[in-house]
Amino acid sequence: MFNKGRSILIIWTAVLFVIGLMLPAKASGEGVRTAEASRLLGEESTGVRFTVTVPVEELELEEIEENGKTYTRVGLPGWSQTAQAGAPSLPLVVEQVGAPLGAEVTLYVVPGQARVERLSAPVLPVVTQRAEMKPPVEGEPLLPEMVYVVEEDASVYGGGEYPGSLAVVMNDGMVRQQRVLGVVVYPVQYNAQRQELTVYETLEVEVRFSGGGFEGGEAEDSAAYESVLEGELLNYEGAQGWRAVPLEAEGRMSPLGLTGAGVPWAPPEPGWRVKVRNDGFYRLSYAELVTAGLPVSSLDPRTIKMYNLGKELAIRVVGEGDGEFNSTDYIVFYGEGLDSKYTWDNIYWLTYGGDNGRRMGARDGSPGAGSTPGWHVSSLHIEENTYYFSNAPGSDDLERYFGAFLFPPTIPSWTKTFTLDAPANAAGQMTISMIGYLANAINPDHHVRVTLNGEQIGDVYWDGITWSNLSMPLRAGLLRAGENTLVVTAVNDTGVGSDMLYIDAVDVEYANTFTAVGDELWFKNGAAGVYRYRLNGFTTGQVEVYDVTDAENVEQISNLAVSGSNPYMVEFSDVAGGAGQYLAKAAGSYKAVQGIETVDTASNLRGVGNGADHIIITPRAFWEQAETLRAYRAGQGLRAVKVDLQDVYDEFNYGIASAEAIRDFLEYTYNAWVKPSPSYVVLMGDGHFDAKNYQNLGKVNYIPPYLAFVDPWLGETAADNRYVTFKNEMGNRDAMPDMMLGRMAVNSAAEAAAMVNNTIAYEANPVGSWQQQVLLVADDPDAGGNFPALSNNLMNCCMARQLSADLVYYGVTHTTQTAAKAAILAGINSGKLLVNYIGHAYKDKWADEDLFGVADIKNLANGSKQPIILAMACNDGYYHMPYPNKYFATAEVVTRAQGKGAVASWSSTGMGMSNAQEYLNRGFLYAYSTLNTPTVGQATLTGKAFLWASGGNLESLDTFLLFGDPALQFPSAPTAVDLSAFNVTSAGKTVTVAWQTENEVDNLGFNVYRASDLKGARVKINSLMIPTGTHPGSMVGSSYSFTDKGADLKGGLKPKQTYYYWLEDLNITGGSELHGPLAVEVLP
Repeated sequence: MFNKGRSILIIWTAVLFVIGLMLPAKASGEGVRTAEASRLLGEESTGVRFTVTVPVEELELEEIEENGKTYTRVGLPGWSQTAQAGAPSLPLVVEQVGAPLGAEVTLYVVPGQARVERLSAPVLPVVTQRAEMKPPVEGEPLLPEMVYVVEEDASVYGGGEYPGSLAVVMNDGMVRQQRVLGVVVYPVQYNAQRQELTVYETLEVEVRFSGGGFEGGEAEDSAAYESVLEGELLNYEGAQGWRAVPLEAEGRMSPLGLTGAGVPWAPPEPGWRVKVRNDGFYRLSYAELVTAGLPVSSLDPRTIKMYNLGKELAIRVVGEGDGEFNSTDYIVFYGEGLDSKYTWDNIYWLTYGGDNGRRMGARDGSPGAGSTPGWHVSSLHIEENTYYFSNAPGSDDLERYFGAFLFPPTIPSWTKTFTLDAPANAAGQMTISMIGYLANAINPDHHVRVTLNGEQIGDVYWDGITWSNLSMPLRAGLLRAGENTLVVTAVNDTGVGSDMLYIDAVDVEYANTFTAVGDELWFKNGAAGVYRYRLNGFTTGQVEVYDVTDAENVEQISNLAVSGSNPYMVEFSDVAGGAGQYLAKAAGSYKAVQGIETVDTASNLRGVGNGADHIIITPRAFWEQAETLRAYRAGQGLRAVKVDLQDVYDEFNYGIASAEAIRDFLEYTYNAWVKPSPSYVVLMGDGHFDAKNYQNLGKVNYIPPYLAFVDPWLGETAADNRYVTFKNEMGNRDAMPDMMLGRMAVNSAAEAAAMVNNTIAYEANPVGSWQQQVLLVADDPDAGGNFPALSNNLMNCCMARQLSADLVYYGVTHTTQTAAKAAILAGINSGKLLVNYIGHAYKDKWADEDLFGVADIKNLANGSKQPIILAMACNDGYYHMPYPNKYFATAEVVTRAQGKGAVASWSSTGMGMSNAQEYLNRGFLYAYSTLNTPTVGQATLTGKAFLWASGGNLESLDTFLLFGDPALQFPSAPTAVDLSAFNVTSAGKTVTVAWQTENEVDNLGFNVYRASDLKGARVKINSLMIPTGTHPGSMVGSSYSFTDKGADLKGGLKPKQTYYYWLEDLNITGGSELHGPLAVEVLP
């Protein structure tokens, strides 16, 4: 992924008049395709031309009240709106254009006729969304609460035209091999100073390419991606010739000759993984090796080798001289702990055979000349990990766990006692890392004072949710042998009411004497030179000293001089070439490894002959269930493979667990496996953010979430989209996925079987009318959005006409929570193709009123008639809590229910803006309804392409996750009839229902239904089926009408009463399809 355009210029050519827009304000990125708005005029190698037409007669101007002020809401039915918080909300259009690699891009815009409207109230601004934090509770999850406010951005409302530009290239990047531009067109402009709205009836946009020597060529992608690109790009045919040619095809990359991160490593064979968690010397005994399965009786110990991070270490094998590994023999190696948020365990590989292994060297340490230092610099690190704070700013590698929370006056201070055995009387330094927990209008809002052993050593102010790394000098003599007491106090005098902050860690650098503690002494020399060291405090005269500066090439210091008797003193001399580190310890004193794992059959994920369309990554716990899914997809013609997660770690991170290893593996398959590159990925296994079990909850982290700081309000969250965003030859990534990914968030073989069986059963369903029905659910309107209006807008713009919609709009169609919940459950239980929710959500429920959630799933009974849920809301997919038996997300629970629930759910692991969610929603529905996309993964990809092209609120690309298999196939649409028209009219207390068909393949006839209330029951009002006007199987359409006088109603149809009508066409196979509802008011 990369931006290949060297420059992008925008030039406006006025045809009717010139519009002066000096210093235009750029919108923050927004817009989606409006199906009827854009039309391609022409394409050639030097550019693309298209026109945008605005249905001016449909422009909606509505005055509303917000925060005691009158605003004008501006909209066009089916169009999207600008998304810059605090700026005017205006309609717009987005298009996606394929571009040559390396080309410069210039936009030319020719405006058509303009209409100017003077407004009596300013245009309504886009809502501003903020997160509010509450004090944490130890052991409980904490997500910020969202606050929505309508406020004007003074820089926009005090300026001239907005957005200013008539069209901009809002995004420029790569979708797999194809360079794509997101072009946003703004035919509606607002001048806040004059309070005028300018609407252009047409805008002709030319995207011109220049620069010469365009890179790229013909390169066909997978059928799945070609289908999406064909539906998305205005100039798909021409853009195919500008693809990035696969690297190996040009001879620029041999998959086996890759260098750098992501290069697969071949683990030794045979091999054993040895787990280590701390720095020090470890012993592997004869008995441990026997238990691990090494053939100790037959191997030659001189060939024993150990590796870490792909490099062979120098080790000791005691007793190897006779060529046999006897019961008293053992292996000694120096191991190091690991700094990773995904695991405690550093992995060392043990193997034997072939050439002799590397062994530790020794150098003479006989005491001689050299300066004798009186002390050395020691480091003490104090860190506790109790609270998880996702908002802590920092890199994705940062562990966001903290040890102490200050919240005066309730928790005004933190006291920590630490022990030093024999510090020297010299100066030192202490650093305390802290982070603010709140951001207040008062600046600064944090004030902390620090005392050590009763003496103040530091005082600091800082502001916001930011770090304070307070470094404080320690005078000589301040640190004591024995206990030392540190107190950190939140002074709480900045005026914020109650300050809130976390303490992350304390680091002390101090002068330490050369005195062993527990028969062990770590020490460093400060610089190059000749030294004579005197080490004290050992309880034994059997002491070993090692130079561990280079962990791969540890050397033992020999010929030590030992004197005294409990305590013993050890002396040696050494020539140091630079700063180095030593470890002196009692001979025979070793640490125990965390475990030795026998490696199963070696994998070959790096093999260039491998190829796949569909990859399932799973731990061995779900191997059988993964095989069932793999075999099923293979039976459909996909090159389907299942991959052991540990094999991924072994080959792509030297056996060490990490999210990046999974990403690197998938990136390798994209670049090096047989083309076409894989399209679909399933992660079979749940995961959470407490991989190191800081909270002592014990939940297994089967497949870790890709934790990244991507959410503007939540900070770090599961960004599994990052697993499938790959680098290109420029070394860059963008957030558009290069594979379609889904997660089956399962914690047992039974749950895995349930999800796989539900998937297979869903695709085996016979065609039925329920597959053409959708359930639209919306939260009640508030400052966060008019959710029913958003839902109606989507229904009008993006849903296929053959789909029939049931509406549950809280506060509109259903005025009580009880009624709304019952209708949602009834709708799901009756079977629905889609359930589309728009509104607020918590991880376990929809809306504050709990319209649907985890607690309701036990009441579902829909069998295999499972919907695909589109949860356009916050946190519905926040699956990565570490609690084993509570705090589940709705999306994960509803998709792993056995024999019911939802076959898939597209949900967010973060917060997000409703306009971003609207773009995703539109794209998904557009893919299904207009592009006839065959799989759910392609629909989610199209939704993300809509959002990516808009350029705004791109965090939702990372946070929206499909729970399920992205290769899930949509059901085939019934073929009973294709309607070209369907309407209802009223005259003289009667209603006429009329419809026109294009063709009537497999059609038997029709029924007409009526209801006086959307919440009420539908009543069939024709006594006999209305027969087909042609004959079943006809490719010719016909015209129909039916007159309703309300014969079944006492007194007939009531004048001025609104009625709702549905049309049902009947299939010769027994299926049916429902169209409607259409509403009409009965005229007298």
